[in-house]
Amino acid sequence: MKNHSGSFQNPEYFDSTKLYLDTVLYDSTFNKIAFFVIAENPVHRNPHSDSKLPYYYNANCYLGKRLFADSSIFDLKNIGPVSIINFDDKASTSYAIRESYYSELTTFLDADGVPNYDYNVNDTRFWNSLKGWIRVFP
Repeated sequence: MKNHSGSFQNPEYFDSTKLYLDTVLYDSTFNKIAFFVIAENPVHRNPHSDSKLPYYYNANCYLGKRLFADSSIFDLKNIGPVSIINFDDKASTSYAIRESYYSELTTFLDADGVPNYDYNVNDTRFWNSLKGWIRVFP
């Protein structure tokens, strides 16, 4: 986040941005993970907000692959296609990211109208699907 890379490229993210690990999913081997991160920022950092609330919330989904057996080090990638942005509270942000990746991921279509993903991240088949976890980590 401090390097403004990956899903944190936006200059709205600073050292004082708070990150919350909302949900963690994993395959049966514990070597593949999916997780949702919620970022909390002061409203004054958002040039597009007229909110009177003190904070706004964004969320993203990441996939990770364990790099070494019995290690806690993972290669992480933001999978998109959904970024939850400019929500007023953490609870509604959490609900929206779960709805997007638990129910709606399979509805996102490519330019030809074909679904980008075969399964939602809460479906055990996601971990071995060519259009699931393998799409991000071939």
